[in-house]
Formats: sequence, structure tokens, C-alpha cells
Amino acid sequence: MGDRFGEEAIQSAANAWTGDELSLRDRSLIVIAALIAQGDLEAQLRMHTRWALDHGATPAQLHALATLLAIYTGFARASRGLVIIRDALAKLDPPGTISPARTAPWLAPASGSPGTWARSPSFARSADGLLGVGRGDDSPA
Repeated sequence: MGDRFGEEAIQSAANAWTGDELSLRDRSLIVIAALIAQGDLEAQLRMHTRWALDHGATPAQLHALATLLAIYTGFARASRGLVIIRDALAKLDPPGTISPARTAPWLAPASGSPGTWARSPSFARSADGLLGVGRGDDSPA
């Protein structure tokens, strides 16, 4: 992957998460629906499942989303997505704690507004930082 491609991917992803039209929770649910619909994106689905919880989605909403998608994407694809979501949920930190490795790398808690997020000024603009290239995992750089 070339440097320019990585930069464009990071910039696009970061900008897609910072507008005011949709909440982070809504954006997370939309992304999870897209990942389930596409299939074969297990690492990304696991990562976005964790971020969805950080953004205010509940495990029940994630289950309902996968169930609804069975009608539109087919039972096999939606059930595989649900299995991945359930496994990702089972591996999370105890309720009420957020591991720094679990948060979206381009977002950080907004100062003075608990529970809200803003673009992180410290996010490194590298393909490895967002896409996990070469590390073999889905953790942020």
C-alpha cells in the first residue's frame, strides 16, 4: 500500500467521523451494518463493535441490528456477523471501563464534555495507524 493511499484512507475515515449530522452511535451502527453486509471483514467488525459501545450503542442494539440484517443480507452472513459481535463483546473490558486500545484512533474525549468525542490532535497520520497494516491485529498504532 502506497503512502498516498494510506493518507487518503485515513483522512477520509477521520472526516467521516467528525461531522454533526449523525451521532457517533448512529455512525457506528451504520458501519457495523455495512461490514456485516459485505462479509469477510472480521477484524474490522470486531474493532467497530468495540468502538460502537464506546459511542453509546448497547449489546442489545448490536444483536438487534444483526437480526434485522438477516432479512436483507441473508441468514448466513448476518448470523456470522452476530457470532463475531458476540465474541468481541465477550472479550471486552469489565463494564464501566474503557481500555485506551479500544478507542478509535482518530477520536479523543472532548475537553469539558464528558461522553462526547472530537478529532484527536495526537492521531498519527499513517496507514499503519488506521488500517493495521503489517501488525496482524486490529489495535491502533
